Amino acid sequence: MGQGLGENSPVVLSLGRANYEALIKRHGQWVRWRTAAMCPCVEKNTQQPDPHCEKCGGRGYIYGNQKEQVLQTTATVDLNGILTVSEDYTNDSLVKVYDQSGKVYSNARKYGQFIDLNTDRFVRGSYYNVVLNRELAKTIENTILEDCGGNYYKVPGIESKRLNIEGIYYTAPADILSIESVTDEEGEEFEVEQYRLNLAYIPPKIVEDEETGEETEVYPTGNLTAKNIKYIEPFTFAVLNQNLNKVDIAQMEAAHGDAVVTFPYSCDVSENDVLTVLAGTITQKSMIVRTKKDYDTIPAFFIESIVKIIGKESEFENGVDYVLVGTNSIKWISDNKPDSGEGYSIIYKVYPTYTVVKNIPQLRSSENQRFPKKAIVQLMSSYSETRGVNRQ
Repeated sequence: MGQGLGENSPVVLSLGRANYEALIKRHGQWVRWRTAAMCPCVEKNTQQPDPHCEKCGGRGYIYGNQKEQVLQTTATVDLNGILTVSEDYTNDSLVKVYDQSGKVYSNARKYGQFIDLNTDRFVRGSYYNVVLNRELAKTIENTILEDCGGNYYKVPGIESKRLNIEGIYYTAPADILSIESVTDEEGEEFEVEQYRLNLAYIPPKIVEDEETGEETEVYPTGNLTAKNIKYIEPFTFAVLNQNLNKVDIAQMEAAHGDAVVTFPYSCDVSENDVLTVLAGTITQKSMIVRTKKDYDTIPAFFIESIVKIIGKESEFENGVDYVLVGTNSIKWISDNKPDSGEGYSIIYKVYPTYTVVKNIPQLRSSENQRFPKKAIVQLMSSYSETRGVNRQ
């Protein structure tokens, strides 16, 4: 007959990296991660930003994409002083190799899956720690863009797909970093005005007649071909505000946070970073006053889509009267638009966006197992375009 464990029986917790990161993959959400860096305008002694700084908008931080990722694994050495790492690390560059005593092997060189320690001082079968660097930016050399209307063109094939959050199937778009060139079927080159996730906004060319000085719009002929597209795929983090343990709840309340984010060991999420959850949207309504410019700003962080815009006398049509550009801007593209100073109503869907307010220290259990890396995040409730948090 089987016998149960007593309260003093030894129990080993399985909190290693593999189990923990598998948990994130099963229960995480796709997020757009923007890293925060201190703006050069911040005064060293007072740590106060310049309120008139054009780069950060007086916020004190500038934001960008995480373009590299530091990874760590272990490997055993053979009798020739060669380490073999997993195929997953074949294309990653070597940062350093060190042994259990902390000694760094500065002459080590990596060749695909294999690392040569380049030394005679090693013990066959002993473990070594291998630190690697992975480039996160990917490149598509050549592709035909998909016309989405309103001068928006989609880069195909750069969406992440998942099927295991409560049975809901959804896609999460990547962030385009740059496109080297865009040409139509006749070889005419067109400029990309701005990027929006996996979309490129490419307006028609303005051509001026040399004799009359009249300007005309020239649209692409046939398909547009883009070359050397660089992009960043979304990350998988777990953002939770329910069913938390007592310690996480206490730390979240102390930091006035709204949720706890759990992320892989290879991601260095830090305070003031911005996380946009791409798993679902929230519908909001706002009143906006028309400016004198062709752009109006929606008071939210990252807009997924505009549902409806209604003026005093008429409703405006998406792709005909306006388009959604950047992260939260309306660009008016026709003469059918509200007058300057006139208010109008807008209904839109927004991606929930959080800022990191505190990192939770990464502790270890009594069995020297690493606990998950976590941080406290706070939901952003308003947004100023001049602060550049989500500029792409």
